[in-house]
Amino acid sequence: MHDMPTDLLPTADAAEAIGVKPSTLSRWVASGRIAYVHKLPGKTGPFLFTRREVERVRKDYAASLAPASETGAES
Repeated sequence: MHDMPTDLLPTADAAEAIGVKPSTLSRWVASGRIAYVHKLPGKTGPFLFTRREVERVRKDYAASLAPASETGAES
């Protein structure tokens, strides 16, 4: 059996790294909020994401949770 390349994360690991549920991440894939590289076979096969894309989305998500005073936005 082949090992997954270390630069790719399956749905569950990517969701954990971002801080959301796997179902949320799947909805984000459907809406285009996060790009995946590949989907493994089967109806429930996980998506595979690059670490760079997961980090980009994690930062965006964290910023969306921060109060306006922390992001530099004015009230």
